[in-house]
Amino acid sequence: MVDLKLFSSKTGLAVCLMLEDGKITYSNVSNEYLELITKDLKNILLNLPKFRGGLFEIEGRTFVVFRIKEGFIISPIQSENIGSIYYSAERVLEEIER
Repeated sequence: MVDLKLFSSKTGLAVCLMLEDGKITYSNVSNEYLELITKDLKNILLNLPKFRGGLFEIEGRTFVVFRIKEGFIISPIQSENIGSIYYSAERVLEEIER
């Protein structure tokens, strides 16, 4: 299982782990973002076909999402440098999963 605190410390991002059964654990995620994740993003992700990663926008908020064995790694992002953040988070996740 991915160490959320390690992922968060290496990327500087808040992070949430959503398991395939919909259970959620998180590190440094604000209540506002957690509400969007549990209310809207959860339903979208659990009904999508398999994908490795992507960006999702809900109510003007952007999330970077990666599918892992256990479910999904979700990080809210508040930057205009989305591509760089996505690439960095993807590299950290690959490093952690090894």
